Amino acid sequence: MRAALADHPVNVAWQAQMDELLAVPDDYSGQDSGLPLDWRLP
Repeated sequence: MRAALADHPVNVAWQAQMDELLAVPDDYSGQDSGLPLDWRLP
């Protein structure tokens, strides 16, 4: 999903706005592993 969004015009505009708030901007170069698992139902 992140690879598909990396160059999407809406995401580019959103990332430009977020750059002002984030200490380290996301450059989309990392592995797209999704969200980490925090807990699992038994």
